[in-house]
Formats: sequence, C-alpha cells, structure tokens
Amino acid sequence: MHGHMVMVIHTKLVIFISVILVSCGKNNSQDTFSIKDKFLSNQKVEIFWDDILAYNFIDTDDDGTVDRYDYDIDNDGVLNLLDLAPFDKTVWGEDKNQNGITDFLDFRFKEDKTEREAECQEDLLREKQIVYVEDDVDLSEAHTLSVCNIFLQTSMKNIPFRHLKVIAARDYRDSNFGEYGDYDRYWYSANLFIDSMMTGHLSKFNTTLVHEAFHSLEIDNYKLFMEMTSKDFRYSISQQAEIDDHEYFAEAFSSIYLYYENIEYDVLRYEEQEIFIMSPLGEEIKNILKIK
Repeated sequence: MHGHMVMVIHTKLVIFISVILVSCGKNNSQDTFSIKDKFLSNQKVEIFWDDILAYNFIDTDDDGTVDRYDYDIDNDGVLNLLDLAPFDKTVWGEDKNQNGITDFLDFRFKEDKTEREAECQEDLLREKQIVYVEDDVDLSEAHTLSVCNIFLQTSMKNIPFRHLKVIAARDYRDSNFGEYGDYDRYWYSANLFIDSMMTGHLSKFNTTLVHEAFHSLEIDNYKLFMEMTSKDFRYSISQQAEIDDHEYFAEAFSSIYLYYENIEYDVLRYEEQEIFIMSPLGEEIKNILKIK
C-alpha cells in the first residue's frame, strides 16, 4: 500500500513538472494573461491557487482537461467568458429576454448602449454564433457597429468561424509584449486590449479585430498553415521572416483581406501588403476569404 501511494505521488509530481515545462515552452502570444486576467471584471471568480497551478494542473470539472485549456471549466455547457460563474456549474447567469446572451453581457441591459448596438450584438450571435462583449471600456457606437460590419457585411460573412465564439474588448494593457490583442485558441476568444491601443481610433481597433479573428482559421486550414510557414516559402518573403508562424499566418490573411475590403484600418502596419498578395499562396488565401 505504501509503495502504491509513493508511485501515485511520484506520477503526479512528474506530470506537474512536465506541464510547467510545456507551459514555459509555449508561444507567448497564446498565453498573455495570468489566470485572473483571463476573466471579465464582472464575472464571479474566486481563485485561491497559484497561477501556474490554476493554469496548468487544476481540473475543476474532472473532465480530463486542465482549466487553462478547458473552454468550459465547470462543465455547465456555457463557455467560460459567457458564464457569470465559470467555476460554479449551478450558476451561469440569467437571460431574461431569451436572446441567447446572458444579462451581465447583454447590451440591452447596459445603460450606455444604444438600440443599434443591442441589435448588432444579437445579429452577430444569430448569424455567426459569436458574442461581442465589452469589459470596462468606453467605446463608441461606431466600434460596435464596425464589428458587425466586418463580420456581416464584408467577405467575412461567408466564412465559418468555427473556432471563434467570443470577441472581448477589454480594459487591459499587455505590458510584457506591447500587443493590441491576442487569440486564445483554447477558449475560442479574440481579446482586444483597448488600453494598449492608447486611443479609441477605429483603425487600430479594426486592424486588431481582423488579425485576431484570422488566427482562428488556422485550425481549419492547417495544411495551408504548414505550406505558408515552411522554410522555403518563408525565405521567399524575407521581410516577414522574423514573425512567429502563427502571427505570420494571421498577418497574411489580414493583409489580403484589408487590401480588398473598404474598411478603416491601420495603413502603416500593412505597408507591404503586396508581398502576400503576390505570393504563391496569395490566390488560395483569396479563395478561402471568398474575395473575387
């Protein structure tokens, strides 16, 4: 019995150390937040564990997936960022008007939101199965309507975003990497760091939104991702050779999309769009984006 207990403890220790090492080796762009920062400010979240433990070792619902990589931590059928109490499977939040958006996120229950913004939020959920939320940020109606314009009026309306379920504009600054946003492939969320943008300029907002959304297409286009990030192809586009593979994929899609679509964006960030457009795989990207 004693030997069995020692073996169990040893096994758990090995797993714990292995998980930490794997975490340390992951791409930083996928792990920007601490575990506390990942949640929205008005969610009911109490975390008593060390960040590393909570990220990579604790499995709240015992479903075999640790919380860091579990899109539904309490296994109540509601995505973490849409759940009022993501660690309590008995509480997920009311939906009084039954529009599919829990009340603590619903623009119809926000005094500073207009009818047009509330309709936009509902349209985005109904047509794309994506919920747009704002967390302690003071953004204009133009920002909300721009989200709907991009996803419902441009070529994006024809693209299935199977791995993007939440777009969260957040009062957050990425002090470590100076980025404007990130995409969490495990929680199916695109996070826009409004405080990092320093201003409410629509161009930076749109540019970041588009870029992070295109990260979610990588999973469904993995063969293309491997072709694009191969050594031979990357060297043929030397100006972008230092970009991380995942960022490179999103930059390529963003460059081509923004070149053809009539939306306001950060022009200085995409001065070399022709590099991607004229690349060997540029036409294939256009076909995926359904750009004629």
